[in-house]
Amino acid sequence: MKTKVIAPRLAPNPANLVVAGILALLFCAGCASTSQNNSPATGTVVTTTHPVTTKTGAATVIVTFNRPENFTDVKSSMMASDKDRDNLLDDIRDYVVDQAPRFLSGGQTLTITFNDIDMAGDFEPWRGPSAQDVRIIKAIYPPRIALDFSLKNAAGAVVASGTRNLTDLAFMNTLPVTVFRDDRLRYEKTLLYNWISGEFARLSGGAAN
Repeated sequence: MKTKVIAPRLAPNPANLVVAGILALLFCAGCASTSQNNSPATGTVVTTTHPVTTKTGAATVIVTFNRPENFTDVKSSMMASDKDRDNLLDDIRDYVVDQAPRFLSGGQTLTITFNDIDMAGDFEPWRGPSAQDVRIIKAIYPPRIALDFSLKNAAGAVVASGTRNLTDLAFMNTLPVTVFRDDRLRYEKTLLYNWISGEFARLSGGAAN
């Protein structure tokens, strides 16, 4: 037959309680410190590398989004979900990767880091509840894109680099043939196309593919 052993309950020693309390506080402080040190850094940096083909040979386009959750029109409060934000950024990246090789030479590496995207148009909540989620396109709300770039030659030497704050106050007037008029990012892509074609056609010596 098994015997159940019940340990006698002893009166607590005040000195032991004080020591235990101190040890508990030190342990909790250590836990808090460890948790803070191990917490992930605020923000994300998303980088993708794309081998591309130019009319004079292979090249590389690297696209980085620097903490996109803080972008003016891509931050969490402006997106229905993270998936929507990812889809929008993928669309921007794919357009850059598609168009940039037309203005690059073989062996070059183009790196573009997006630091902010402010889409054309804005919301005007004073129009009423039915218009709160409707982006109003007006000339007073031009697209704006902040980015850094560097262009390296085949030997790895930087031939051009800088920071650009792109905008176009006449954005409603024209669209390049590379952009469809019903594209949700037509104005932002136009802004990028005009910059890429102007900046890199000159550096690569000329004409697009």
